Amino acid sequence: MQNGYVFLSDGGLFQITNQLQSASEPEQDELRGELRIGLQWRADVTLPHSDHRVSQACCSALWVASESNCGRTLRS
Repeated sequence: MQNGYVFLSDGGLFQITNQLQSASEPEQDELRGELRIGLQWRADVTLPHSDHRVSQACCSALWVASESNCGRTLRS
């Protein structure tokens, strides 16, 4: 991990893929239960002369693709 980013190797991606694919339905449900998202409605816009408001969804995920492994890994 560097500056909040996870840099995965092809082997690491395959390990995650295999674990998710081999998980039982209850195990998958448990993992789904760990997902979180933050919502904010009518947030101020900080650009000059902006008087409108926006809604925002704040969430995060692991970065799982790079130029070298994107298509090959995700299509496996």
